[in-house]
Amino acid sequence: MKELKTIISDKEVKRRTNIRTSNHHKKKRRNEKGLTKREQEKLEKLNIVKQLKDKGYKQKEIAKEIGVSIRMVKVYYKEVKKQNLQ
Repeated sequence: MKELKTIISDKEVKRRTNIRTSNHHKKKRRNEKGLTKREQEKLEKLNIVKQLKDKGYKQKEIAKEIGVSIRMVKVYYKEVKKQNLQ
């Protein structure tokens, strides 16, 4: 049986294949809310920081509670304000 000749180059065939497979893998990595594992963990930490802040915890206490540095708690504070989770 003769092989068909393609009009597109081998390079283009590889590019199209990579696009299809990468999209498939991206969908596979996301949860039901469309978030990656890292995004979900960040959202959970932001919610914990917000709850502890509302309870009256200080930044140092929050950092110790969730196991991050005080600097990260400050970053989380900014994210909470940015996303209007307050």
